[in-house]
Amino acid sequence: MRFIARLFPNSVKPMLSYGLPFGEACRKHAEEYGVKKIYILASGTLSRNTTLLQDLKRALDGMVVGERIGMTPHTLVSEVVEVLHDVRRTGADCIVTLGGGSLSDAAKAITFYEIDEDKAEANDVQTREDLLKLPHMMAKDRPSQPTRMPYILIPSTLSGGEYSSYSGVTDEQTNIKYQLCNLAPADVVILSGELAATTPEDVWIASGVRAIDHCCENLCTFKKEEPWAVVEKAQIDGLKLLVPNLLKTLEDPRDATARFNCQLGVVLSLLGLQYHVYPGCSHGIGHILGPMGVSHGKTSAVLMPAVHKYNASVNEKDQSLVRSTLWSIPEAADLFEARGLQRDGGRPGRSAGRDSSQAWDAALADRGGHHGRGAAATACKE
Repeated sequence: MRFIARLFPNSVKPMLSYGLPFGEACRKHAEEYGVKKIYILASGTLSRNTTLLQDLKRALDGMVVGERIGMTPHTLVSEVVEVLHDVRRTGADCIVTLGGGSLSDAAKAITFYEIDEDKAEANDVQTREDLLKLPHMMAKDRPSQPTRMPYILIPSTLSGGEYSSYSGVTDEQTNIKYQLCNLAPADVVILSGELAATTPEDVWIASGVRAIDHCCENLCTFKKEEPWAVVEKAQIDGLKLLVPNLLKTLEDPRDATARFNCQLGVVLSLLGLQYHVYPGCSHGIGHILGPMGVSHGKTSAVLMPAVHKYNASVNEKDQSLVRSTLWSIPEAADLFEARGLQRDGGRPGRSAGRDSSQAWDAALADRGGHHGRGAAATACKE
């Protein structure tokens, strides 16, 4: 049975689709949009190690006119321009991604930059210089034209980029990462626990740490936009889905139900962005480290505890909510107790902590921490 839901109360798109095999669902949505020619952006890892790309192409039954296998993390400007030219060459009228966040960012950028043949004006990007003339967070008011090319995202990680109207692209000539804005959201995001279960454990856990970081930074924001009660509940519920189910996937990487529940947790973590509640220092500094070769999940593993400790004097109440939420999760409570933590944030014989950094230190140093914090620290030192 196919389930389709409106993802966010304040936005028609993207729609959330699950319940059918991802290839079958993709074909149904493409037909509903009147699509004839599909261009696929596929994960290199999934394409090399699984038959998922072939399964998708088989389900689309002759609609595929082009494909790009693999893109560099953080979505390089040069690669976006390459794919743009290939999309134009094939005459594709829809982009479908199969994989992680870099592909989602690329799809958003490509559909924004692509020519709309029904308009006299268009965002006709041919070069790096053309691309960087369009609106981004440092130049939001630059002129641009809307595009009508639909795109469908089938994520395999927990990065969450599928649900925003922003796209991060990195100019490798300067190592500056641009947050493109004024983009059209995806038409539909298709979730599949079975697909997600093929994602390598290190990639999965790292992207999951990033999703947890989103929840925590939203809860600890200094600017609580209305409807704050809705946003706050979504972040708490997101943590309650993400934390135990990430631990379950460490126990059994093939647990498709746990993987799917993690995906639902990511949806909740992004609700804040829809209401203009923006992440904080961990997210921002992470975007600086990213172009230097550190993955988002690894930056969060290093930065999240440090940011919580640094900000404790100004958002202690918010961090107390994060800490109490974590302790309410039985799997997390067991982990913290095994590491000698107490519910007030302290350790036996020590005063209570004002922040949640010790909880994150314990979590990231233990179950799966070798995927995140240790690797990130090494990368940062290098």
